[in-house]
Amino acid sequence: MATGSDDKDRARDGGCDGKEVSRLAHQGPVFAVAFSPDGKWVATGGVDKTARVMEAATGEEVWYLAYQNWVTAVALSPDGKWVATAVGTIPRT
Repeated sequence: MATGSDDKDRARDGGCDGKEVSRLAHQGPVFAVAFSPDGKWVATGGVDKTARVMEAATGEEVWYLAYQNWVTAVALSPDGKWVATAVGTIPRT
């Protein structure tokens, strides 16, 4: 299980037993979390204008990309080799 939040915990990666495995490296609220189909990778994106990919089992960051705006969505391809991101602001209503 991976969660994103807008509090001080940011994103956390945890097992099914609810114990925290690691804290993910974002420096602000996290808008998007996605697993690769095989469960090996976790992709995240957030207000810190970064997209990141971590190993799900360890939380070790393996990829990082900075943008000029918030990362509002992330997805991993079926083979886990590609990451898609959406970047922009989220309108307030």
